[in-house]
Amino acid sequence: MQVNGWGFTFKDSINTVLYNSMFTWLVFTDFAETSAYNIHAETVSLNHYSRVNATDSNVDKVELYGQSIIWAVNSTSTITQIYGQAMIYVNWYLDVHVVDSLGLDVPGANVTVKCADGTLTASGQTNMTGWVRLTVLFLILNATGPYTLWPHNITAIYGLYENSTMVDVERNIQTTIVLSELIIPEFSSVLALTATLLSATSAAAVLRKIKRLAKVVKLLLLFPFFYSLIKCPLNPIAHSSIG
Repeated sequence: MQVNGWGFTFKDSINTVLYNSMFTWLVFTDFAETSAYNIHAETVSLNHYSRVNATDSNVDKVELYGQSIIWAVNSTSTITQIYGQAMIYVNWYLDVHVVDSLGLDVPGANVTVKCADGTLTASGQTNMTGWVRLTVLFLILNATGPYTLWPHNITAIYGLYENSTMVDVERNIQTTIVLSELIIPEFSSVLALTATLLSATSAAAVLRKIKRLAKVVKLLLLFPFFYSLIKCPLNPIAHSSIG
């Protein structure tokens, strides 16, 4: 659903999708389940067992009651009020760039992110440019306060090569992991090809030198013959006349 300037109540609705919209108010109650993408609302209220998955969104005020849940990704609220057993899970984007010892992109590297307690919160594989975007759980909010999950342990693995770093994913951030002893196979192939071409070039140069030397030797071998012609020219052919 895409609207602007309206208010809605969702009760027991399932698989509702809101996107690219602005709302005056939104109410989710009972077992309502909703996904929201790039929305803005002045007030949002969740009750009972309702759940909202919010991505790239923001609200002025949010209230949660009962056992309702908000799973927030790159989403914010100016005023947050939580009651009962309701909870908000706060996630941010983490962009990881994996490179080899030469600073070249490493595609196909496996990247994992663990919270401070060792819980796996995100995993993925780098694309052809060596990047992967992960959604990382930063903290959990409930009626008693925030429960932080940082620092995060980020690990990149490519074959037998592995490296890790610690990062506080408290906002959208980027980080680079260097696999210091790795040269990606593609670059190794380039090196091998270059060496082969150099060897071929060297062999061709040697062959050219051998051919030039052979010509010189051939001339030297023919030198005595030409010298003898100069010293002892052949007798001219005798011409006879019939008289």
